[in-house]
Amino acid sequence: RFTIDYVKDVTGKPTLPEENGRMFVSQYGVLVRDHVAITFQEWNKPKKAGPEFTSYVNNEMKNNLWEKLISHFHLPREYEEFEVDGTTPVPGGRERRERVKQFALSKMAELFRRHKNELYSAYVAQGKTPDWKGKYEGLREQWPAFVQYRNSPEAKARSEKNKLNAHKKKYHHKLGPG
Repeated sequence: RFTIDYVKDVTGKPTLPEENGRMFVSQYGVLVRDHVAITFQEWNKPKKAGPEFTSYVNNEMKNNLWEKLISHFHLPREYEEFEVDGTTPVPGGRERRERVKQFALSKMAELFRRHKNELYSAYVAQGKTPDWKGKYEGLREQWPAFVQYRNSPEAKARSEKNKLNAHKKKYHHKLGPG
């Protein structure tokens, strides 16, 4: 297990030691690619979606991703929920730990969307299929459903709507999420 000595309180981003902080952040993409199916349409359940909409990453799966991530790291003592004895709560620890979790899950959401967009532009849009080696190994069973959805009229209409909304933007980010 790797030790994180410092976490930015405002954002929840682990930063020190730098190498362990980078390692913590770099695990997000690996976890998303390995454990979240590309057949999910959304990371979060849309607000206007009815009860029949089930194509989103549920909270149980997000908690499993968090548990897999945090199982390899020690956060600072003030970010732990309980003292070493396992029963005495650390004052404010649960809230601080939740901030780190929310930071990690928000970055995982970005990487999930980016991963699916890269798959679409590199393969589906060009009528190709991945070679099923390396990071694409686990996608073979999910691929037909992913391609079918991305080529559906619903997905095309949604893409057009999003393109129109993107063209309406007046101010564009130039510095990135940092």
